[in-house]
This record gives sequence, structure tokens and C-alpha cells, in this order.
Amino acid sequence: MKIPLTSTPTEMPAVTQRKLRDVFTPEEIAHLTARSDWRGLWAIASTWLVIAGTFFVLARWPNALTFVIALVVIAGRQLALAILEHEGAHGIRCKTRWMNNILAEWLCARAIWQNLMKYRAHHF
Repeated sequence: MKIPLTSTPTEMPAVTQRKLRDVFTPEEIAHLTARSDWRGLWAIASTWLVIAGTFFVLARWPNALTFVIALVVIAGRQLALAILEHEGAHGIRCKTRWMNNILAEWLCARAIWQNLMKYRAHHF
């Protein structure tokens, strides 16, 4: 059986064919997509808090099980940093442009061996 690489809209369930503005009001969309320095900072800080907490748990209870759990958790947080870097490259992580660039560069991109400006140029 050959699996198609793309599907046509007629093959997709009806729920996926709905438009965003059919589900949310313009005010709700504006609220959900509004940029905020505090929310941007919290997204990055909470990611780093989980990483620090994971290292603390691993140092406090070092064994094979905590190592495997730490490996999974930290890998997930690395993905979160990459996603936050991507949002920062688009300028949507923080409302203030310089804050967006500095936080995305130094707390997201560099932590996963990336460079925000090079990523932005390549991505765009």
C-alpha cells in the first residue's frame, strides 16, 4: 500500500477544513496572537527552570532511571528552545524588538549551538 505524501482537502476530516475566523472572533484572535515582553520572558525562563530542575533532580538522586528521565526531559526542553528561537527569528517572541533578539539569541539559539541572525537569514 502506497501512502500519499500529500492529501487533498477532500480527504481530510471536516474539522480540519474549518477556518480560524469561523472558530474565533477577531478579538479572540488578536488576544491570542498579541506579543508580550512578560509572556516572552516567561516562556524562556520557564524552559530554563525545567532544565535546572531536571539537573537538580539528577544530581540529588543519581541513578539509571533519573538519568533516562532527565535525558528525555532535557531533549524536550532543547526542542522548546529551538521553537522559541524560531519565534524569535520571526520577531514574535517579545513585543520589544531588542528584547526579542537578545533573549532569542543568547538564551535560546546559543544554548542549542545556533546563531539567531544566521538562522533568520537562512529561514527567510
